[in-house]
Amino acid sequence: MATILIVEDMAVFREPIAMAIEHQGHKAVQAANGQEGLVAVSQHHPQLVLLDVAMPVMDGLEFLKALRADEAHTKTPVILLTAVGERDYVVRAAKLGARDYLLKSSFSLQELMERIEHHLSGKGEVEHTPGQAPKPEGAAPTPKSKPAPAPGAFSPDNPNAISEAPVTKSVADHPALQGIDLDGPDYRSHERRVESLKQLTPILSRTEVKQYIDACEEVHGFSPSLMSLLKTIRNPNCTIDLIVKLASSDHGLALKLLKLANSAAFARGEPVDSVRKAIVRIGMGKLRDTALALGVVEHFSSERYGGLVHLGEFWEHSISCGLISAHLATAVGNIDPDAAFTMGLLHDLGRLVMIQQLGDHYDQVMEMSRLTRLPLEQVEGRMLLFTHADVLDRALHTWQFPRNIISPVVFHHLSANNLRIHARKYLTESTILVLANRLSHAMLLGSSGNDFIYPTEELCDILKIDESVIQEIEHSVPEHTTDLKLSLLNSKPEWTWATLRDRLMEKMDPEACPIFVSAKPTMNAVRMLCGRLSGEQDQLSEPNIVIGHVANPAELNAFLRDVEKCEKSEGIIQPLPVVLISSKGMIKLNDRQQEKRKWTQLPQPLDPWALVEAINDILSPEPIEVDG
Repeated sequence: MATILIVEDMAVFREPIAMAIEHQGHKAVQAANGQEGLVAVSQHHPQLVLLDVAMPVMDGLEFLKALRADEAHTKTPVILLTAVGERDYVVRAAKLGARDYLLKSSFSLQELMERIEHHLSGKGEVEHTPGQAPKPEGAAPTPKSKPAPAPGAFSPDNPNAISEAPVTKSVADHPALQGIDLDGPDYRSHERRVESLKQLTPILSRTEVKQYIDACEEVHGFSPSLMSLLKTIRNPNCTIDLIVKLASSDHGLALKLLKLANSAAFARGEPVDSVRKAIVRIGMGKLRDTALALGVVEHFSSERYGGLVHLGEFWEHSISCGLISAHLATAVGNIDPDAAFTMGLLHDLGRLVMIQQLGDHYDQVMEMSRLTRLPLEQVEGRMLLFTHADVLDRALHTWQFPRNIISPVVFHHLSANNLRIHARKYLTESTILVLANRLSHAMLLGSSGNDFIYPTEELCDILKIDESVIQEIEHSVPEHTTDLKLSLLNSKPEWTWATLRDRLMEKMDPEACPIFVSAKPTMNAVRMLCGRLSGEQDQLSEPNIVIGHVANPAELNAFLRDVEKCEKSEGIIQPLPVVLISSKGMIKLNDRQQEKRKWTQLPQPLDPWALVEAINDILSPEPIEVDG
């Protein structure tokens, strides 16, 4: 009989393993985190350790370091219990002498017992190169029904493969970047964008991208408590008592259900104070999708998914988009606000899947988007032949979300005209999500890695919403987003960050005091952006720049008259400089208009960083010419 230590924070996962070990005739000792595990080591001197990686208080790697520092346990076999995406942990654990690993999402108790006996017999010494993960002996081959992984693709047998793939780290020499004056206005022009986009070529084939993406963890890779809850909900004979019991057994899930039920997305009536009341408010018919969405957020909140996207900002944007979608659904009517919240919460998740599965390949895409000033989804489509919406379409089908959530997510980057053509069956739901995404970006609520500001007026017209709806969203959603993100995210001490607004304000001329002029300012996304950038401006300061939005050339003369009215009402004699924003930046000014005041133009979709640069440029003093 051997003593086997199980270090795993999830009781619903740990206890069945302990029972199986004892049934096999061994002694099982349980610990809920690495710190408890070290105490158990000193008391029980185990002959083998089963070790979870991600745990509170002390994680698996810290435990393993401490275990190896003990001379009595320098060679004690350790089998990792890990998720597919934790390949970096597996590699680091291999350096510390971990012998083996099993994927939580796929191993059976019988397989686990076979591995344990194998290592206890002394046959488990596995030679491996330092820095390379140990390969489980007897690992099952990839099912033939699945395509073989692309070269360098991550798989359970090759957890470090993506970092080994030959990828060009720098994109600075790409033809799309040649001939650009990085300090000149041409860099921000629509023509430059079009030319750069034409120069982009695929770095992977569609087949290769599919193979990478198909390696993504499926829903059964989520926590055992969530899996048990989802399985029970699918049973038509399940009772609410059983569901409440299962949800309450996972304190983290229970708290999130309570917070969500009391949030602006679900709150109707008095606050709820129990899991039962939260489930009743959410509704049994929607509980599966809601619980699954919470599991997705938890699963994809791990730092391994971040890459070049800050996860805190990513989920802040997603949560705000969910809240705005719920507001819009309530205002429009006939659309379930709870489903609207879910589609808003998940709409950009495909980007995290691409970051995790494509590794350095996706880093190239993000870097190219930044350097060319092109919207990220356009660069994705050119360099990968898939966008993050296409990827999430596949994932949501795998996770069995309903069609009324999947379709709007697929269409969330379409224009108003294209929505009418391609999203006719789910036009209202899709328009709600597109508008919510654009409003969230305009209000600078988080960042999904793509910060461009798109027009909103025509989408408001499709939904037939009035100014009061937009005003209520601007007033309430920022605070509700802050409250909900603290509840839903696995926040860590290091998850504090300078917001996108803070970073933009830091770059902008502190003397800038803009006024915004357009035909429909309340419904205008650029006006919302300008409001966020000047929200703390001293109200007594005199405006020194006009930010204008003109939808088409026919509006130009009316816009100029409105600018002059604003100047007159403010008592401004000298014509103010204007940053004019229009579709593709194609508004033509005549000589007299250009002589009267300083102008610069920017295309829409609008890069907020380009707006800050344009404000700084136009407010900078004229260079002094020195004679001779």
